[in-house]
Amino acid sequence: MRNRSFHYGLLAFLVFVVVNFLTVNFARGQISFSPGSDFRYLKGKDAAGLSSGWMTGGFDDSGWSTGNAPLRYGDGAGGTVLDDMLNNYSVVYMRTTFMASSVDSLGAVELWINFDDGFVIWINGKRVQSQYAPTVLSHDGFATDLHESGQFELFTQEPGSVELLEGENTLAIQAFNYSLESTDFLMDLSISADLAEPVLIDTIGLDFSVPSGFYEDPFTLEIVPSNPSWQVIYTLDGSNPRDSETAITVSDKATIQIDPYSSDNRAQTPVFTVRASSYTEGIIPSVPESRTYIFLDRVLDQAYPGGGWPTESVNSQVIDLADAWEAYQNGAEAPAGNGSSFPGY
Repeated sequence: MRNRSFHYGLLAFLVFVVVNFLTVNFARGQISFSPGSDFRYLKGKDAAGLSSGWMTGGFDDSGWSTGNAPLRYGDGAGGTVLDDMLNNYSVVYMRTTFMASSVDSLGAVELWINFDDGFVIWINGKRVQSQYAPTVLSHDGFATDLHESGQFELFTQEPGSVELLEGENTLAIQAFNYSLESTDFLMDLSISADLAEPVLIDTIGLDFSVPSGFYEDPFTLEIVPSNPSWQVIYTLDGSNPRDSETAITVSDKATIQIDPYSSDNRAQTPVFTVRASSYTEGIIPSVPESRTYIFLDRVLDQAYPGGGWPTESVNSQVIDLADAWEAYQNGAEAPAGNGSSFPGY
């Protein structure tokens, strides 16, 4: 009895784990369209009179053939083999539908595409992605370059750039081969999107104790969030504090020494730029705010700051070259070209 009870208990635990795994993962998938899905398709040789609205949701594709992706010949495995494509037609039209939910709150839409050689993709009649497609789309067109299938490649659509409908959406593809003589062709894809991460909305904004402007002496800057429970995340190198590797996070308020000679977390330049956001755990920081402090006396004798700054003149303009400024003070002429001058003159 103990062994049987143990086995039943183990089985119940495994069922619990599997059910919870599936529940969590399917709950996350606001769009989930898998490779190998069903399509209706039309061969280019039969599409000379195809309606220009064939990619829209209201188009009647009931007379088209049906089959699973990948649609292919010569390469790949499984799916639907187009064994009459070679020397006969170069285009395949494909249509299907997919489900989407919480479309107003989705993050990026990811298209993972395995293809040979080119394609155009529409969602709900709007063109969203193409690769190696001809300028003029026709039933007998060709891909503009060769591309071998074998791996799914990621094409990302930014949040809000795809006009999705709550519920059923129409997916349409026009796939191209490179030539009639090409010995292979393949088209397959998946679509996925999750809910976007929440963003901290700061309607009041951060309180910078010193405004942007021109300054002569170093000073201390304080940045205070509008909500005392929030933190401040900031950078001093011009990068976005939301995702920068150099971002500094502090509780309550940030206290920063604004000194043009400082090279802590920044290049040593006479322009001191601070970018900051309000932040709390588990939420994307607020839209960054910036303040810029320029030390004019430091502009006149600035030196090469290092990092990603150029090491020599750009477009004949003299930039941050202390040696050139010293030479100019000793009587040398400013270099000519495109109105160039030494810094500050």
